[in-house]
Amino acid sequence: MGQEKIKIDVYYREKKKICSTNLEEQILNILAFDIKEHFHIEVLKAHAIMIRTYLFKKMRRFDGRGCALHPQADICNDPNHCMGCIETKDIPKDIKEPLETAIKDTAHRVITFGGSFIHPYYHHTCGGATQNAENFLGNTIRYTRKVLCDHCKHTSPHWQTTVDISIEEMEKLLNVRFPKSTPLQGATVSNIIDQVERDQEGRIVNIKIGDKWMKGTEIQQKLGLPSSRFGWQPTKFRFYVQGKGHGLGLCQYGAQKLALDGMKAEEILKYYFTGIQIERIPQWSINMPLQGKIILIDPGHGGKDKGIFKQNVQEKDRNLKIALHLEKILKEAGSTVVLTRTEDKYVSLGQRLAINNKLHPHFMLSIHGNDNPAIKSTVNQIYIYPGDEEAYRLGQNIISEFKDNGLDVQEIIEGDLFLTRESKNSTLILDIGYFSSQEDYGAKIATCIYHALLSYWTIDKA
Repeated sequence: MGQEKIKIDVYYREKKKICSTNLEEQILNILAFDIKEHFHIEVLKAHAIMIRTYLFKKMRRFDGRGCALHPQADICNDPNHCMGCIETKDIPKDIKEPLETAIKDTAHRVITFGGSFIHPYYHHTCGGATQNAENFLGNTIRYTRKVLCDHCKHTSPHWQTTVDISIEEMEKLLNVRFPKSTPLQGATVSNIIDQVERDQEGRIVNIKIGDKWMKGTEIQQKLGLPSSRFGWQPTKFRFYVQGKGHGLGLCQYGAQKLALDGMKAEEILKYYFTGIQIERIPQWSINMPLQGKIILIDPGHGGKDKGIFKQNVQEKDRNLKIALHLEKILKEAGSTVVLTRTEDKYVSLGQRLAINNKLHPHFMLSIHGNDNPAIKSTVNQIYIYPGDEEAYRLGQNIISEFKDNGLDVQEIIEGDLFLTRESKNSTLILDIGYFSSQEDYGAKIATCIYHALLSYWTIDKA
């Protein structure tokens, strides 16, 4: 078995299509998008680890949920939904080189909590302390807890900033309406203008401005107003802001100060994320590309249920040979494989279904022979339950592999069959058309199915 490379499916908004990209290259593309400033190499390393962790958490190959907006993709390049990225060709050389170094130096490292990949939140400047996840997300995350941090005070341009917004902008952005002032009524602005005495005609008698009481006529004279009958309305607000971002997880500029003080990437991550571990993912690209995947292989028929007989080959025996070939290949690739039978014995449909529903495999592959008199006996067919999207995707991959290897195959058939209907897990019934007792034929079918599984989990065979 050759070396395998992990790829990730990315939906590009501009191209309106999904592209498969080498995982480490995608880390570079995201890192180049995220890092707008010149950071210490240890901060870049911490970011590389966080991005790799996020991608592993999202990838369907590792049982992630993928992109919610584009179900066939692992992530999209929308920074407001998944993660923005810059294509490799567009990254300037002086920026690219330190990023590549950071990625190389942290190869295979990810962040886990309780044995699972974390969601590694990060932001620009915390302004003195990060915050608990429930304050922003509404739910508790045990590794995203408040951390006191004034380190960004020494490095961040956003430790304290001001933002001016007009009344009209605020009304529009917040979808609110402020009361309109008149000469007889002004807006209350606490600690600025908040106590007013007027006579019956609306003229101001006394008014507290700031920390001082003044007569209306005095205000009129000093400000040059035409009358002491006046109101007021702020035209803009100036907001005094400390920090930048949602305040969850790692503070980029706090991390910068920690790195300048000599802290390493893994120490920085453990400072901001509570109770985490930095683990080295095994090199999935070598010999174990399907580690963590559970496949149930169901050799059809068996025992007294002989199936069809063609070309001096009994279906039950041929099905078992293909299943054993497939079991061997998948186990070598790291998959957990279970067979509904490993010898010539009868197993009822109910028993096969019970094994499936108890095991909860990623896929059940039920191997049969083509006994459809309406088509050529050499044609391969694939049956799935209507609406099973995962089975459909894998089925399409199997069809492609069969065609590439010169095997006749029909398009996927969606049918209401017992195993596909009653199964709690994605199930494919594979009707293998050509009957042969030759070992190499069974190995050929098994290899096609294996390659289809690799394609399903976006793994390239080098």
